[in-house]
Amino acid sequence: YPNTDWFDTVLKTWSMQHNANVTMSGGNEKLQAFVSLSSRFQDGFFKNSGSKYAQHDFRANIDGKVNDYINVSVDASARLEKSDFLSVGSARLFRDLMNALPTLPAVWPNGQPGPPLDLQNQNNPVVQSTSKAGYNKGENYVFNINAKVNVKIPWVEGLSLTGVAAFDRGLNYTKSFSKKYELYTWDGTSMDSNNLPLLVKGQYGASSSLNQRLDISKESLVNLLANYQRTFMKVHDVSLLAGMECIENNSNW
Repeated sequence: YPNTDWFDTVLKTWSMQHNANVTMSGGNEKLQAFVSLSSRFQDGFFKNSGSKYAQHDFRANIDGKVNDYINVSVDASARLEKSDFLSVGSARLFRDLMNALPTLPAVWPNGQPGPPLDLQNQNNPVVQSTSKAGYNKGENYVFNINAKVNVKIPWVEGLSLTGVAAFDRGLNYTKSFSKKYELYTWDGTSMDSNNLPLLVKGQYGASSSLNQRLDISKESLVNLLANYQRTFMKVHDVSLLAGMECIENNSNW
């Protein structure tokens, strides 16, 4: 009888991940700039897994002083997230690993995957933790830009005007595909010419299905502020603030 360690059969002892980041900054009294590039990668923790995740980021910040009365700043960022996941969730796989009987073979001596854990659910984490049972892939693109202008009115002491504009855009593409997978069963007695178990191949799992989706989002914001701050006769402080804001949000899927 087999003595299967399901966790050792399906899970890696370690998974690779790496991060890289490069930043540059500089400037003078009139202009300062900052630029950052980063990348990260994480591998899945199942053996022969089709799951992994990668992300790439870009950020740039620019601050400028036009003159003694006008300051401007622009911040921009972009991000790409690329995910390759399995057709079943990790929670379900871990539940099957904990419930699997050690007397069931995970893999037969000829390298073929073993039988389903039970005929009702037809699960087998050895196969379902790989892309043989399908995949769930996605690409998410995010772009943000913010601009700000601050103007001190020279002919009105204490009065300043501030304008802020922001624009966000997102594209999220997902594609999931689940399919039947092959498992091998043995009646417990039949042997082949090499005195190995005579296996029977069967199709298990839910019916094949394919889903694709594209989400497009767009959001913009415009903010205008008028700020007045002044002290009269060294003891009387006056502060006034007036503003307006407009937000627009559109999503399509």
